[in-house]
Amino acid sequence: MMRITPNIAKCLLGLLIGLPGLLAAADLDLPASARVTVKDVSELTQYNVPTGPWHNGTVPSLPVQGRMVWQVWQSKQSGKNTLQVLTDLREQLLNQGYTVLFECHDWICGGFDFRFGIEALPGPEMYVDLGNYRFLSATRKTPTGNDSYITLLVSQSAQHDFVQNIYLAGDQEEYAKPIDKAQPDKVVPNTFDGLLEHRGSVILSDLVFKSGSSALTETTFVSLKKLATYMKTNPKRRIALVGHTDSIGDLDKNMALSKQRAQAVAAHLVKNYEIDAKQISAEGTGYLSPISNNLTAEGRKANRRVEAVLLSHQ
Repeated sequence: MMRITPNIAKCLLGLLIGLPGLLAAADLDLPASARVTVKDVSELTQYNVPTGPWHNGTVPSLPVQGRMVWQVWQSKQSGKNTLQVLTDLREQLLNQGYTVLFECHDWICGGFDFRFGIEALPGPEMYVDLGNYRFLSATRKTPTGNDSYITLLVSQSAQHDFVQNIYLAGDQEEYAKPIDKAQPDKVVPNTFDGLLEHRGSVILSDLVFKSGSSALTETTFVSLKKLATYMKTNPKRRIALVGHTDSIGDLDKNMALSKQRAQAVAAHLVKNYEIDAKQISAEGTGYLSPISNNLTAEGRKANRRVEAVLLSHQ
């Protein structure tokens, strides 16, 4: 993937914000190291724009229909925290005529429940630290008088900033042509089933394990519900649950622990969703397949995970 220059990065976010016929006016500064990791365009779809924090089992939202652009970009951390990253983008949106509908951060949003109650790609495309993320939704009028909407989800890993942009409007002229020649983005399906079949695996990112533990502390997980639905819809397909650990402790103990985590998830699926045990296998790789470094608490938390791997398409 070619490196995105500041000018190309500005155009990419301008694509999302969709200033009609005024792409040059979308002078939005992105870090020079920014690179697009996901771009998905839906010609006509419905998107529930979040308008409030998690409350009474749901995220208040405004259902809107139109052409949607879904994009994720990453950049090397510049020393700014998530508030500073979002503030920079918010100010630029306000200068372009947007009005903020809703803004929140991690536990104010609703923590885990909000994160998994909104549209968000799982890792590694989009990394969301449940204790360090920020969200914003905004709207503006198009030249024809219709409303357009944009949402921003900002988080950080140990080394990178992550920003997810979802933009939707009914006016086709709100969109600049994709600059595919300048940036050959990878198109990734934005549903659980699509990700599983496109990539062959999905990180069950809402599962939380304490260091050294294989116990699941909750009884309901969005990712497991989606996985169970997929397995019931495709009863001839098999899934391997692969457990992973951080690097604390020796390898033998971590290999055993990672398999115990996968077995705990398998048992949960069988007990709570009546999944046929023959559809599931449980394996562990210890700390040999990290997705982040083990130098920080944040990185070790990300590495303590279970992935669902699609074994069969029969």
